[in-house]
Amino acid sequence: MHFALHFDFCILIFELFIVQIFLLLMINKQTKEKGFTLVEVLIAAAIFVLFVSVMVALIVDVYTSQRASEEYTEATFLAHEGLEAARAIRDFNWANLTNGPHGLVLSGGVWTFSGTSDSLGNFTRQITVTEIDPHRKQVTSQVTWPITPVRTGDVTLDTYLTNWWESVSVGVNWCSPSPQLLGTYNTPGASDGLDIFVVGTTAYLVTANNATGAEFYVLDVTNPAAPSLLGSLNLGATANAVFVSGNYAYVASASNSQELQIVNITNPASPSLVGSYNAPGNVDANDVFISGSNAYLVRENYFLGAEFYIVNVAVPAAPSLLGSLNLGADANNVNVSGNYAYVASASNSQELQIINVSVPALPSLAGSYNAPGTADALSLDIVGTTVYLGRAASAADADFFLIDVTNPALPSLIGSYEAGANTTINGVKVSSADNLAFLATGEVAEEFKVVDISTPASPAYLCGLNLAGEAADLYFLDNKIYIANFDNNEELEILGPSP
Repeated sequence: MHFALHFDFCILIFELFIVQIFLLLMINKQTKEKGFTLVEVLIAAAIFVLFVSVMVALIVDVYTSQRASEEYTEATFLAHEGLEAARAIRDFNWANLTNGPHGLVLSGGVWTFSGTSDSLGNFTRQITVTEIDPHRKQVTSQVTWPITPVRTGDVTLDTYLTNWWESVSVGVNWCSPSPQLLGTYNTPGASDGLDIFVVGTTAYLVTANNATGAEFYVLDVTNPAAPSLLGSLNLGATANAVFVSGNYAYVASASNSQELQIVNITNPASPSLVGSYNAPGNVDANDVFISGSNAYLVRENYFLGAEFYIVNVAVPAAPSLLGSLNLGADANNVNVSGNYAYVASASNSQELQIINVSVPALPSLAGSYNAPGTADALSLDIVGTTVYLGRAASAADADFFLIDVTNPALPSLIGSYEAGANTTINGVKVSSADNLAFLATGEVAEEFKVVDISTPASPAYLCGLNLAGEAADLYFLDNKIYIANFDNNEELEILGPSP
């Protein structure tokens, strides 16, 4: 309808133009003896044509923009629907969530994969499934459509799906009486273990700056009792966090010129630095999360600029900035789910910050949660619409929070737990199948804690374990807990359920 109105208006302008030319010619014929010339008439006509051209171009541009906005909204809906369909396929049978590009078919209320894409009117949708490890897959939903003959629209969303039935054996007992230490690994030198990421039977450990060796380690953990070194790499600065996706490990670094470091891990025996991104200023990066071809990097407070960065890493050798956002405080931990990034912040009034990343070039703060007191938030995990937030020790207030983020603009408290007056929660991982939260803490006598979250409004302590040193962070996979530890002799510790 809008197009028809614009088209009719253009026809009307064209008709007026013809009438104008006719009148100008008549005037010219009648007024030759008064000094008017055909040249003057043509100049007037040219001005009128220019005016008409501008008006037509403006109308077409308005129509195109309006149509593009409507189509973008519809494409976003279809992309979200694609992710939900993939989740339904996973829930029905993990084996049906096959790797590769797929189209979707809904029959009898059941979603299935069919072909390599599906068409919905003017839109083409493709669901791509990529295996991260035997129990986790990345799902990307891409919707494309023609805006003009030379311009294509694109909406791409992604998420991570887990085979909980295999990665976690429901009913495993962690607390009769306590978890057990399965094995440890000692890196050369005396650098603290800071973060750990595990894919299958390979662990990726990063440490503080090691003047005599490496900060990045690739370890074989097939036998938890005896982890063995596969390869290592000197990164030249403290590596605060690591995230692995595909053939690359992404490191949040304290380097002043390489806050994001990208390591090729195709050959575990010989990892190599293939690319880096230099954020403005000399502020350390604290954490990184990968979703699709984007890296979400957070760092300490930078009074001249941003603490949150979205970096395109489609070409690992040449990462490029897409967008950034000033959060006003240290950003300590980040996790991405759908169109939102969730940040554990040092802000005294926004310990949880929720960022809309649907337009990577223009990330915006969508909402926040203010926890009681002023202790910094340090860690988080997200499962479904619940964020599990850990923060620094607080004598007067809780330090572990369950927050409902169903509405990102208005997150609300579900429940909280006081881990201890002197307990800092450095890392959080949740097993939703077992209704357990695993905490890496700074408590001297119990650095690892297990919390019952079966009643979200009232999380309750179950058990814990005294480790060799402070637990910097942890990773949970296949009923094992992998802990990056400050201890100089046990930078990696592997825990299992009670014997």
